[in-house]
Amino acid sequence: MQSAVNKHITPPPHTANSTPKQHKRESRFELLRIVSMLLVLLIHFAESIPTNATTLYRSPLSSVTAIFLHSLSIVCVNCFILISGYWGIKCKSRSILSLLYQVLFWLIIGTLIANALNIGHSASLWHTIIYFFSQRWFVPAYLGLYVLSPALNAFAQNSSNKDLGKYLIYFYAFSTIVGYLLISNEFNQGMSVISLIGLYLLGAYLRQSNLRYFTFKARTDLVIYLMLAAGLTILQVTLFLNNINISPLGYLNPIVIIMSIYLFLFFQKLNIGEVKFINYIAASAFAVYLFHFHPALYGTCIELFHLISNSGFIAPILLILSFIAIFIIAVIIDQVRIHSWNLLCHFQSRIRLKTI
Repeated sequence: MQSAVNKHITPPPHTANSTPKQHKRESRFELLRIVSMLLVLLIHFAESIPTNATTLYRSPLSSVTAIFLHSLSIVCVNCFILISGYWGIKCKSRSILSLLYQVLFWLIIGTLIANALNIGHSASLWHTIIYFFSQRWFVPAYLGLYVLSPALNAFAQNSSNKDLGKYLIYFYAFSTIVGYLLISNEFNQGMSVISLIGLYLLGAYLRQSNLRYFTFKARTDLVIYLMLAAGLTILQVTLFLNNINISPLGYLNPIVIIMSIYLFLFFQKLNIGEVKFINYIAASAFAVYLFHFHPALYGTCIELFHLISNSGFIAPILLILSFIAIFIIAVIIDQVRIHSWNLLCHFQSRIRLKTI
């Protein structure tokens, strides 16, 4: 089984409805999608830097930096699901087909790129598809959340704010004890449908909650998020110094859940209006994941990050440039996917009209 840190991914943008029947793509949340994807890339970079008790003694600055970057970026998936829960997924067959089409498109493109550049392991497209759906946890789990979303929406909308809050307390008490502390297989370290359900309902709760703990100013939310990330870093370093090679960095850690809430609230309180450029980039946020996390390309991406981590004082510049390059390539190629999907939908609509 792959480690948790090798499975960080993000959900695609979706059509959603909750209290409002339809909402515009608000740029504050679209910016959070982009930031979350940057955090996905950042966590993979942090993973390319070995961190344990030995490396902490040999290269303390490098190890502490990697741990802090990991602490900052562990919230990436959680924030995406909080967005889904905040608006509510609108479960339609076309939305599910759109997601599957996007995944298949990028599996094909990634395989073609890998074969053209002769990188990665050689495998047929069919085996790549099977590997992706069996070893990459998020897409199957998110599809499960899609299927369950009508029931979850009904539960959230028909529950009082108090009752929904009580349910979440019970859920996360159970999740923390059974999933995080006892490492139950059912929770799979937070990489499961059940964990996404909790985050989804938490997002719905944040939409209607007026708890004073959630009404701080945006900058206070950001400070809380950063302070908790620093606290996780200190905790991890302390464990290593005591020769305890375990990590508190995981989706089910209640500190990580709280960090996710406050980073989400920071963006939720931003007042940036509608920024078309942000919305344009965010529409291809999932493509960034599918591109760099393709089974045949991911190893090369990690090798690149490893080289950057060993490049000395210019590492931050190279890292930023690599992130920009990955985004540009993914967004440009994804336009083919978007236009081809629109053409298919238009063609299907014309056929339906002719048959009426």
